[in-house]
Amino acid sequence: MFVNKFEFSTCCRYIAGGDILPEEMGGGVYSELSEQVQSYNSLNRFVLYVSLCVVNEVPTSGAVKWEREMIARSAKVRLLVSRPLEDETPHNQAAHLPPQEELRFPQETLVLRSVPMPSRQLNVEEERRMREVSFTNIQRQLSARGIELRTAYPEIYTRLCAYVERDEPFIPATIFPRNDITGEIFTCVIMPECSDSPPTPFGQSQDTTTIDISRSS
Repeated sequence: MFVNKFEFSTCCRYIAGGDILPEEMGGGVYSELSEQVQSYNSLNRFVLYVSLCVVNEVPTSGAVKWEREMIARSAKVRLLVSRPLEDETPHNQAAHLPPQEELRFPQETLVLRSVPMPSRQLNVEEERRMREVSFTNIQRQLSARGIELRTAYPEIYTRLCAYVERDEPFIPATIFPRNDITGEIFTCVIMPECSDSPPTPFGQSQDTTTIDISRSS
């Protein structure tokens, strides 16, 4: 398309890591992009590089002059993993409901979630460390209420292990364990993946506690 008499290309294309040239983006961006290309997991992420050309009119008393500035950024982005419909059923809210005779909305809701990742780019070791911290805090919060995640919810425990060890996406899970201290069933929402959106309380719970599981204690 043409804007202000300048032609702009809006195409997207795949570029192999070996074809990246520093003279096309500047040394700083090239170094950051190269580190991302060398450290990302191609099974569940891809590296996105965006370059924009900003055109500004230069104030002058003579003929009109135009100044072009290239702005480039890159980031590692998670791939959307497709799952068959039957694979979604064990992960939804109905999968871990309490016994039918106790089926009523618990009064307490515990939301275990991570805060958004820092603005700076993390390396592979730092990302794994954040996942390990989140997993540890999930187990600690449940253990404080008398629930052993490994034995009480082995399927969720296995999924969390895959999330920590192989960086596999973790679909938020809702469980309804019984608090050994109070004897009451409560709702627990497990969300180790980072999110900017505020958590939504489940059902009619009147007492919601949200805990940041991404912080080391």
